[in-house]
Amino acid sequence: VFGGSNIHILKPEYVEGGKVDEPAAKAIICMWTSPEWSLKMAYAGSNPGNLNGFKTKWMKERLDNIKFLDVTTS
Repeated sequence: VFGGSNIHILKPEYVEGGKVDEPAAKAIICMWTSPEWSLKMAYAGSNPGNLNGFKTKWMKERLDNIKFLDVTTS
């Protein structure tokens, strides 16, 4: 899977306390899938799930710091 991940928001009946803070969960999902954090969370192990992650300054830093990454991401 190219930069894949799974995110689940559980139904309230499966959550301790019986309440889901859905806006908070959606905010975390938004952050997790952003170009910046999609890249930073997968830094050495995978490619970013958000393709705009390849266009960031963090991708350049990643290419500069991880040996042979330019070959494995082409």
